[in-house]
Amino acid sequence: GQEARARFDLVTVAYYFGAFIILLAGTIFVGLQWEDLGRPGQLVASSGAVAGLWALGAWLRRGGHRLGGDLLIFAGTGVVPLGVYTLLRIVNLWPDSTDAASYQAFYRTIDAAWLLLEIASIVITLAVIWLTRFPLLSLLLAFWTWRLSMDLTELVAGHDDFAWGPTEWTVGALVGVAMLALG
Repeated sequence: GQEARARFDLVTVAYYFGAFIILLAGTIFVGLQWEDLGRPGQLVASSGAVAGLWALGAWLRRGGHRLGGDLLIFAGTGVVPLGVYTLLRIVNLWPDSTDAASYQAFYRTIDAAWLLLEIASIVITLAVIWLTRFPLLSLLLAFWTWRLSMDLTELVAGHDDFAWGPTEWTVGALVGVAMLALG
């Protein structure tokens, strides 16, 4: 049946769990098989995942299943950085000589090379939030904003290797407090 109102029940929990499983599965796939696809395969996989999840989400929303649709759109938006990264590599705008040369490094390294990827992800997420009005997307927005602040800190401070010292802790804390205040 169609969703009548927002509620907290087993079905709602299953919806949210499913959206996060999609992101987890994508992350595991990227970690295990991504480089084996080659750049054309990577472009097809990343853009296909984003487009497919967004299309299915929009279809569910139109059919009256707003929460399920919003969660699929959330999952698709979570894959956006991978698509941006792939596109930047294909058009040779990605520096292969940095610590951030592989996408797997996105979640474990701080590097100024990620700035364009983070800015594009933030802009796209803002557009998706505007179109869907789904608050969970602010989780992605907050994460990528925090990542952007760390990469900008490295760029401005001129650190070659990011060391979690007082500067980074201060910036991270101030960005976190600003996001909490905004929320």
